[in-house]
Amino acid sequence: MIKVMKSAIPALLVVSALLFSSSIPGGPIENRSFSNLSPVVVASFNVFLTALGIGSLFAAYYARKARRGAFLAAAICGLGYFLVYILDLFRIFPVSLDAMSSRLWDVEVAGAILAVPLMLLAPVAAFQPPDEDGGHAQRAPMKASLWIGFVVGVIALAIIAFATYSAIRK
Repeated sequence: MIKVMKSAIPALLVVSALLFSSSIPGGPIENRSFSNLSPVVVASFNVFLTALGIGSLFAAYYARKARRGAFLAAAICGLGYFLVYILDLFRIFPVSLDAMSSRLWDVEVAGAILAVPLMLLAPVAAFQPPDEDGGHAQRAPMKASLWIGFVVGVIALAIIAFATYSAIRK
């Protein structure tokens, strides 16, 4: 049962990140305008959302390698997704002058539901004994890590700029 749970957590993280990315402002589902909010607020929120999405993919990678810290990160990501979706579904933050589309509503409800097992199962997995291989991921060489960090940073900045521009235009 624990092995299945440890395998399900990376999958839940990837599905959550993909579902989440479909609701990027200017994307296929999110078409509301947030021009009523300060650009600084929108940009700051987009930094958080981008970190959550990209962080989920890193957590999924390391959770697949059964790293204890990755399961704790998965629980935090689950909580982050849950709060973002619930706050938006109940029109607490961010509040747009435009109505939420039914497709966005469906995505956010599904995302909130997927976040619950992450919040509940990931902490349990974090405190289980390591797998047969000791649950240690091999580290990438420092030069590769720097390049990966640089590429991810550039992608993150592009996502933040695109999402912020798309959210405040109108």
